[in-house]
Amino acid sequence: LGSALFVHGQLIGNHFPPEQVSGADESHVAWSLGVVPNELERVLCIKEWARRLNAWSAQMIKNWEKEPVWIHPPREPSYKEWVGRGGSELISYGTPGTRVPTVVYCRFLSKQSMPLDYPPDLVDLLLEQGVRQVVVGHTPHGNTPTVIRQKELTVIMADTSFSHNQSNCFFVGDNRGNAACSVEVHDGGCEVHGRTEKNRRFEFEVDAVSGEDRLVGKRALLCNDDEGKDFFVKLRFKPQRSQDPTYLLSHIHGFTYEYTELNFADTLRAISGEMVSCSSQTGVLGSHTPEEDFICQFSQPVSDYSRNGRKSSKSDHQACINSQRLLRLCTTRRHRAALLTAFPTLDIKRLMLKVHAAELTDKGTFSARDLSHLLSCQDQTVPEAVFFPVVTKLETPTKASFPHSLGSLSLMSPNYIKPCHMQAYTADVDIWEQEAREYSLQTKEVKKVLPIGSAATSLLQKTPRHLVLRSFFSPISKINIPSTVKVGNQIPEEAIYFAWSYPFLTDWDPLDDDVESCCACNSSYSSVGRDPDAAFLQVGGFVYLDARYKPIHILAAVPDDTGAGALKFGAPQHLDMAWVKHVRSNDAHPVTIRSLHEKGVVEFFWAPPGLEGHTNGGGPRDNVFGGFVYVGVNLSNFERSLSRSSCI
Repeated sequence: LGSALFVHGQLIGNHFPPEQVSGADESHVAWSLGVVPNELERVLCIKEWARRLNAWSAQMIKNWEKEPVWIHPPREPSYKEWVGRGGSELISYGTPGTRVPTVVYCRFLSKQSMPLDYPPDLVDLLLEQGVRQVVVGHTPHGNTPTVIRQKELTVIMADTSFSHNQSNCFFVGDNRGNAACSVEVHDGGCEVHGRTEKNRRFEFEVDAVSGEDRLVGKRALLCNDDEGKDFFVKLRFKPQRSQDPTYLLSHIHGFTYEYTELNFADTLRAISGEMVSCSSQTGVLGSHTPEEDFICQFSQPVSDYSRNGRKSSKSDHQACINSQRLLRLCTTRRHRAALLTAFPTLDIKRLMLKVHAAELTDKGTFSARDLSHLLSCQDQTVPEAVFFPVVTKLETPTKASFPHSLGSLSLMSPNYIKPCHMQAYTADVDIWEQEAREYSLQTKEVKKVLPIGSAATSLLQKTPRHLVLRSFFSPISKINIPSTVKVGNQIPEEAIYFAWSYPFLTDWDPLDDDVESCCACNSSYSSVGRDPDAAFLQVGGFVYLDARYKPIHILAAVPDDTGAGALKFGAPQHLDMAWVKHVRSNDAHPVTIRSLHEKGVVEFFWAPPGLEGHTNGGGPRDNVFGGFVYVGVNLSNFERSLSRSSCI
């Protein structure tokens, strides 16, 4: 559009795996500019490239309209499995699984999320063809657009969708708050107007070569707490009456940001290379829990330890966490997402296995140095898997504990959580039969009906006020239990299918303060009470669906230490990890019961009826009614002499 080029993500990325994305170098860098899928040669004319790329995407949409469903539903998360329907290449182009450098799923930032300059040859190519502004989105970058200047070229990162994360200012889920801005491109330049989340007005011209606006987009060196840091000039505030202009400067590191405000003279000194002292406001993008604060404190120390193995005592003291909060980080859905955003290469399963091996569960608190050492030491933990099949009759009950036996569970209908509180996508059943499906719980509506003082109420009070709880259904199966069992559990006659609902919450923080007493019992579910609503949140349960795949009945899995629970399990079967990884790697759910975690369990998944390993396949045997697969360490050390139908 005139001298401006608009793309969703970026023209160059530094996150493309070279073994997957064609043209990416060893540093994971590749140009998206000039690349059109299915064309071998790069298109050097920018206008012709844009025309061909848009034409290709339009053709992909037409292909999808002709062939919108899968020829063969994918059975594993691979590119080959996901190309079996129209438009699949366009879907791949906009995801991490892309095979070519993409302008959609693309960003060009440092590891600390600071803006990077384009390579000189890319800048020259753009300028030679008349491009003066590159406007990109995709990556939220603070409370106002970020400007990057190089020669006569200006890059504008205009995504401000997380200006005020979880502000809930105008609606539940509002992450922008009062912040608003406009990027106006016109002949001869580009202007930005708006206000911050604190209602501070700003306006500046991004292409200015003289005057006050020429400082926006420049880099500056500031001294804060006796430490020099790189900042960039984010914006110029709109002055009031005769006030001198002031500028907002920002430093970003992962989830943390620092903002400082300087006058014109100090800003000019800073961008000229002079060290300028300042005081800054530090904040956390989207942090509302101690666990997320820890992630933000941890991101800097861990990267530093990885480089030189040392860090100041001040930072080391700040970045500490106890073992229970580490478990929460590794298992709670929202914290896992934040942890993986801060540390994209972190293997959470490996971390949890190492916690077991290092016996850190009883350590109390540990620092960034401890975690860095834990992740850098040689990995000697070998994961194992066991399967507990559901059985209808017990021949020789035993009171052995996990992993010799799983115990029994009562099946009880929740008193207050009902199928109407579940929001799930019920189409594409052929896919649901093969893989887990995410769904959400209308937490706000559930809180309205829960009685004050109940165990479930206490659990939900610990969650952020406007947080929507999300979990997963296992792949659906047809009901195959005897009719007497179906009637005994008040399962409606119209129920045709069922799925296991994975838990929403962990029990790392027990309802009472006596943690040791909660862990003293031999039960695998010692800290979970008999409240079916609380059990559904922490342990999970079965959800039954009608012929239209609509949830119509819930049976929570309630711990039963007497061994008389309706849900009984046979003796454990050792499984081959290769089978586990191949069959259900994407359906595995982090274990949410602390007592199971302390016995070595890292994750588990529901194996639907009929899912077996066949001959020498390494999978379950005699899986008639389904069962649970547990993955962890030291899980195969059970007595082989136990009856295959034993249970607590």
